[in-house]
Amino acid sequence: MLEKIFGWCSFTFWSCVPYPQIYTNLKKKNSNGMSVNMIFFSLLQYTCYTLLSYILYFSNTIKNNYQQIMKDNSTDIYLSDIFFSSHALLSTLFLTFQYFYYNHSDNKLTMQSKILLLTLTFIILMQIVFCIILYYIHNDSSYLAYMILSLSISHNIFTLFKYIPQVYYTYKRKSTDGWNIQNVNFDILGGLFLLFESITTAVKKHEIKILFSNIAKLNLILITIIFDITMYIQYFIYPNISINSPKIPLLLH
Repeated sequence: MLEKIFGWCSFTFWSCVPYPQIYTNLKKKNSNGMSVNMIFFSLLQYTCYTLLSYILYFSNTIKNNYQQIMKDNSTDIYLSDIFFSSHALLSTLFLTFQYFYYNHSDNKLTMQSKILLLTLTFIILMQIVFCIILYYIHNDSSYLAYMILSLSISHNIFTLFKYIPQVYYTYKRKSTDGWNIQNVNFDILGGLFLLFESITTAVKKHEIKILFSNIAKLNLILITIIFDITMYIQYFIYPNISINSPKIPLLLH
């Protein structure tokens, strides 16, 4: 019961993450605060996470095969994961809409970013198609389990990639103007409660290895906490003023 409470707490805080930024974009009538690279990597991240969560939650056959591949007898996907992944994907789609609708004069995708995003998207699609084709050819559901493993790895990669552009974008601008710090507050609380959920499950089952049974979830927790701390530091270093406005002393921030 306790792990479910922590799971729903994590879901609640992480579900709140996009709303401060959505509100800030609406208020300022622009989308310059959040790096466009972070938006699109988040879109890929939550697409992968939504797919693997739904499949593992609703298909026991694929789940069992996935457990055999990972050599572990537990895959911690709860109903809260289903709600979170769906909500996160929809809210990120709304942020994407805001990006195209509002002004983003100093927040555009570079050619390198476009190539990287298209390449990663193509690789993910080819992996999914390849696994599905092998499943139908050999009538072996283990290939679908490998598809889940691929989505899990991709989800971790996109989670890492989505934070790096925001950290660099803030560093490059030397300003946090348009970036709502409440995003980070909700994000780190969601990561901590997800960690509490995993620890509680491991204690309940008397198996410390359960903490490492869902690699995607563990990496998500660690990456989230590390980069949130980094963004906290940036928020207190760089003033929350427009990059076109004269800078003021940090003591007046």
